[in-house]
Amino acid sequence: MGAFYVAVLPQFIPPGTDHFTMGLLLTTVHILIGLLWSAVLIGFARALHGWLRKPQARRLLDRITARSSASSVSGWHSPTEEGR
Repeated sequence: MGAFYVAVLPQFIPPGTDHFTMGLLLTTVHILIGLLWSAVLIGFARALHGWLRKPQARRLLDRITARSSASSVSGWHSPTEEGR
């Protein structure tokens, strides 16, 4: 993560500002956004807890995951897209 901050954040620091202070502020914003996103995911998981524990939901999620993984890795397309 440190390499990310050293490589990416300097381009967002305005000229004339203290690099340490602005870097610390940008890092804090990044952490807060990550915490907010995690809280949203936890909220959805809690709301869908009952459905996610059903075998049908697990099979559906497994199919979606397998399909997206296979298509992104190998360039695989569904049979309906091949005929186009």
